[in-house]
Amino acid sequence: MNNNSKFQKYRNQLGLTLRDVAKATGLSHVTIYNIENGRVDSGYKKIQKLESFYNRNLNNGGQNV
Repeated sequence: MNNNSKFQKYRNQLGLTLRDVAKATGLSHVTIYNIENGRVDSGYKKIQKLESFYNRNLNNGGQNV
């Protein structure tokens, strides 16, 4: 299990699709898929975007999507 698989867990917990997260973060759904599955060295800025998005939404019950 890779360190970024937590993002898939968060996404599923919020009931979101890859495209939902892509639209909200400005990242492509393919990039998010690859990050979640450890298939790409995603870089700090992309990880930071995902962490920021999930922190906002998990702390507010998914109301910011």
